[in-house]
Amino acid sequence: AKLAALGTGPTTRSTEVSMRQIWVAGKDLPICISPDGRYVVFGVYDSGNLWLRDLQSGEQRQITRDGSRAEGTIASTFAAISQDGKWIAYNWWNKGYEELRLSKLDGSSMRILHNGQDGRTMYVMPTAWMPDGLKILTISFKNLVYRPHIISLQDGSVRDIRQPDPGSVIWGYPSPDGRYIAYNLNEDIFVYDTATEQDSVLVKNPAADGMVGWTPDGTGIIFVSIRSGSRDLYLLLTEKGRPLGEPQLLQRDLGDPMYLYV
Repeated sequence: AKLAALGTGPTTRSTEVSMRQIWVAGKDLPICISPDGRYVVFGVYDSGNLWLRDLQSGEQRQITRDGSRAEGTIASTFAAISQDGKWIAYNWWNKGYEELRLSKLDGSSMRILHNGQDGRTMYVMPTAWMPDGLKILTISFKNLVYRPHIISLQDGSVRDIRQPDPGSVIWGYPSPDGRYIAYNLNEDIFVYDTATEQDSVLVKNPAADGMVGWTPDGTGIIFVSIRSGSRDLYLLLTEKGRPLGEPQLLQRDLGDPMYLYV
């Protein structure tokens, strides 16, 4: 589902939301949506390749061409399109190793950012691109522990974030200005300050909470919670990486959409 939240700044406190379904369940799997909401990247089951669908025109274009189930080279289920819509980072199974790749949206200029041969799987979430387009957020998994990272696309350097943690980490929701990165850890929501390199709690509740994204103006986060007994959508206003007040209910009983994007 594609979700659009209206402005939440100091002079505009509308909490209206609209949702629309963009995919019907089938054999081919949607993997991510472009930041402008126009394109969906999906995996074609039969070939193992990635394709791009234009949600306005219905046109479909092939991204990868070397998929082969017989040879064990197929797209994984993780990908992210850059803010300018020109590049895609994605995971790719290559004969037993899961690679992290980068290419243009037509599949050209492909390079491998991480080949997986060190025993780590390093993958991206759909919101992995930093706003400057020069870095992406990744999570590595090895020996049953997770660790977040920031990869520079200019020199390939990897910046480790936090210590390895056995808790499930969903890493990769940068604020519009790139200063803060919100993430889920053990069904609570935290924020990492890229300037101070410090973590703090945004949402902590006995019920499960799941990050959806930042408001377009960066004044708050949108998240899903089951704290009321149903799967509901909330807005939490923030200032300088800290929560402002209590979460505001946006919409009750979302059902169970596979993906939500702001």
